[in-house]
Amino acid sequence: MYLLGGVLFLFFLTNMMGGVFYMWILLEMVFFFVIFYLILTCYKKVNLSSIVYYLFIQALGGIMLMCSFLIEMFYFGNFYFFNSSISWICFFLGLMSLLIKMGVFPFYLQIYKIMGFMNFNQIFMFMVYPKVVPMVMLYNLIGGVDFQLNGILILPSLLLLISGFQGIYSSDIREILAWSGMSQLSWIFVGILGNFFFFFFFFMLYSFLLYYMCFTLFGSGSKVYYDYLLVGGSYYGNFIMLILIFLMSGLAPFFMFYMKLFLIFEIMNYSVVFLFMMLLGSSGIFFFYIRIVQMSLSLGGSFYYFISNNYSFKLNYSLMFIFSFFFLGGILILI
Repeated sequence: MYLLGGVLFLFFLTNMMGGVFYMWILLEMVFFFVIFYLILTCYKKVNLSSIVYYLFIQALGGIMLMCSFLIEMFYFGNFYFFNSSISWICFFLGLMSLLIKMGVFPFYLQIYKIMGFMNFNQIFMFMVYPKVVPMVMLYNLIGGVDFQLNGILILPSLLLLISGFQGIYSSDIREILAWSGMSQLSWIFVGILGNFFFFFFFFMLYSFLLYYMCFTLFGSGSKVYYDYLLVGGSYYGNFIMLILIFLMSGLAPFFMFYMKLFLIFEIMNYSVVFLFMMLLGSSGIFFFYIRIVQMSLSLGGSFYYFISNNYSFKLNYSLMFIFSFFFLGGILILI
C-alpha cells in the first residue's frame, strides 16, 4: 500500500509547489526515479533500446516544457506560466510537452515498446507515477486560458480508438495492461478539462485497481494467453481477478461506470463527434477486457499469486470490501 501512498503524496507535493521551475524539477526527478527503479529491478532482463528510446522521448518533452516557460518568463515577464499563459505559441509548446510526458496520442509508442519487458510491479510504477505531475501541470495550464479548447478532444478520442482496437490483437497480459492504461488515460484527460476533484478521484480509482491487479498477477510466471482449454486452478483467484476486471472495465453497476457516464455528459457539451469516437473506442476496450476474463477462467492455479495463506486471507477480505464499496457506490449514485 505504500506505493498508493506515494501517489497521494506526489499529488499533494505537486499542488504545494509554488513556482513553475520547482514543478519542472519535481517532474524530472520523478522521471529519473522511475528509470532507475526499472533498471535496478530488471534482473538483467531489460531491453536497453526501449529504455533509451523512452529516455530520449521524455527528455525531449522536458526540454520543450523548459523552453516554453523560460520564454514566458524572460520574454513576456510572466512568472505564472501554468496559471495564466500569455503567448499561444508557448501554451501549445507546453501542452505538447506535457502530452509527451503523459504518453497521449501521438506519443504513446514509447509506453507500448517498454511495457513488454517488465514485471507487474514495474508496470504499476511505470503506468502511474510518471503521470501524476504532468497531469496536475496540464490541469493548471488548461485552466489558465480563456478560450475554447474543443479541438483538443481529438487527442484522447484517437488514443482511446487506437488502444481499444490494438488491445484486441494483444496476447501478452502486459501489453493488454498497457493499452488498458492508455484508454483510462483518455478518460482522465477528459476529466482534466472539467474539475480537479473529478480527475483526481478517477486517477486514484484507476491506480487503486491497477495496484491490486498487478499484485494479483505478480509472481505468477504467466504473461501470455496461450491455452484456452486449461480450465481449473484457484476458484477464489478466478473470482478476484474477474471482479477486478469488471471494476476496471467500467461495467454497470460498478462505480467507474458512473464516473465515465459523467464524463460522457461533459463531452456532449463540446462535440458529438468526439463523443461517438470515445464510445467506439470504449467498445474495443470492452472486448479486450473480456479476453482477460476468458484467460483468467482458463489458466491454471499457478497464474495467481496466493502463495502465503496470510497474504491470501488479507487480500481476499480487502478485495471483497472493494467489491462491496464500488457496487454500493453505484447504487447510492442512482438513489
